[in-house]
Amino acid sequence: MAQRNGILGAALVFLLACSVGDETGGGSGDFGGAGGTGATATAGSGGGGGMGGDASTKPPENCDELASCGDYSRGCTSCAVKGPCVVAYEGCFGDKSCVEFNMCMAGCEDDVSCQSGCAMGNPLGAERYNTLITCILCESCPTSCAESASICP
Repeated sequence: MAQRNGILGAALVFLLACSVGDETGGGSGDFGGAGGTGATATAGSGGGGGMGGDASTKPPENCDELASCGDYSRGCTSCAVKGPCVVAYEGCFGDKSCVEFNMCMAGCEDDVSCQSGCAMGNPLGAERYNTLITCILCESCPTSCAESASICP
């Protein structure tokens, strides 16, 4: 478990940088979904166009075709959180425990012991975050994010 947390910590580096807006204003409305207007310009929301928007905001059918890992606002990661990983993304950043887990992990940097402490102190947040990372890195963007896909089974 500690090794997986250490690897997830490395994956966290490229994903967490763009989640700051999500921690303060995230939720299901960022993608034009129920409960929101889609007007909040948070990272990864693409300005709120969302899945119900016009064709220019709809993610490609295969996000990995973008060939760039990116972050929540660009590349395969952005495509994944707007398309095939939207449920996992909203389940994480719409949940206080997952946001708190992200904040804890951000304070750890490369300290595996600290990362393990975050996971042990917040198992629900860690589980939701792991679900999101698995969806992005292992299922939607294994080629685009190959440098971080070593965590995949």
